[in-house]
Amino acid sequence: QIAYDRYSSGYADGEHNIFIINADGSGLPKEIASGPEDSRRPVWKESTLYFAHEADGVYLSGRRNIWKAPQAGGALVQLTGLRADHVTWPTVCPETDVIVFEHDFELYSVNLKQKPPAAPTRLKITVDSPYKDDANATKTHTAGLKSPVWSPDGAHIAGILDGDLVVMDADGGRAKVLTRTLDEERDPSWAGN
Repeated sequence: QIAYDRYSSGYADGEHNIFIINADGSGLPKEIASGPEDSRRPVWKESTLYFAHEADGVYLSGRRNIWKAPQAGGALVQLTGLRADHVTWPTVCPETDVIVFEHDFELYSVNLKQKPPAAPTRLKITVDSPYKDDANATKTHTAGLKSPVWSPDGAHIAGILDGDLVVMDADGGRAKVLTRTLDEERDPSWAGN
């Protein structure tokens, strides 16, 4: 099956809802997260779908957090309860039990197998300075990483930091800037193996 979000202008300022559809085109799309709540960026981990979801009238309403739903359908379950801003860019890896996401321009992780789920852990990213005359050879970022995406083996995360593409260990260590351009890089994606 394929999961996707659909933008609908039928709700006030427009909302995104999560659907799944059979990859062979059979049947009709099935709505997983619907209504006036905003739901985005679905990602699969085995037979569970994770996504950023804003649930009005539910715990910490008005802010997108990580929620999950079984592939077969059923009740949505909230995993995070962050307050300051929306959760964006959730990403998972087949080789690990960790979900990584952006929140308020900071990168966080949550172990999906821990019961009950632990509070999200903020990752720190250390990268070499792009300037040779910089007194500090490295800089530690606790904010600013966008579009995190796991490597297929779960050992690394790629993302956008200060407009450049970076790759780092899964814990945020040993980060390396891959591009240094005047333009902003966007939406990295790993090759299969």
